[in-house]
Amino acid sequence: MYREPQRLMGLIGSQISYSKSPDIHNFAAQKLGIDISYLLIDIEPRYVASFLDTAFHMQARGFNVTQPHKRL
Repeated sequence: MYREPQRLMGLIGSQISYSKSPDIHNFAAQKLGIDISYLLIDIEPRYVASFLDTAFHMQARGFNVTQPHKRL
């Protein structure tokens, strides 16, 4: 039986190890029967564009962005 691969989602930022986002999003996805893996993506600003290119070629679902990568 074919099964869709688990999809990548996550929080992109720097120095974000304190974040509880993966716990919250993975718990909610499990309860809703959504097959995702929500990760912390702690990455330097200069690598964000190439990471996103690679992630979307891997059919990642999407990302939330936090400091210092978002601009007001």
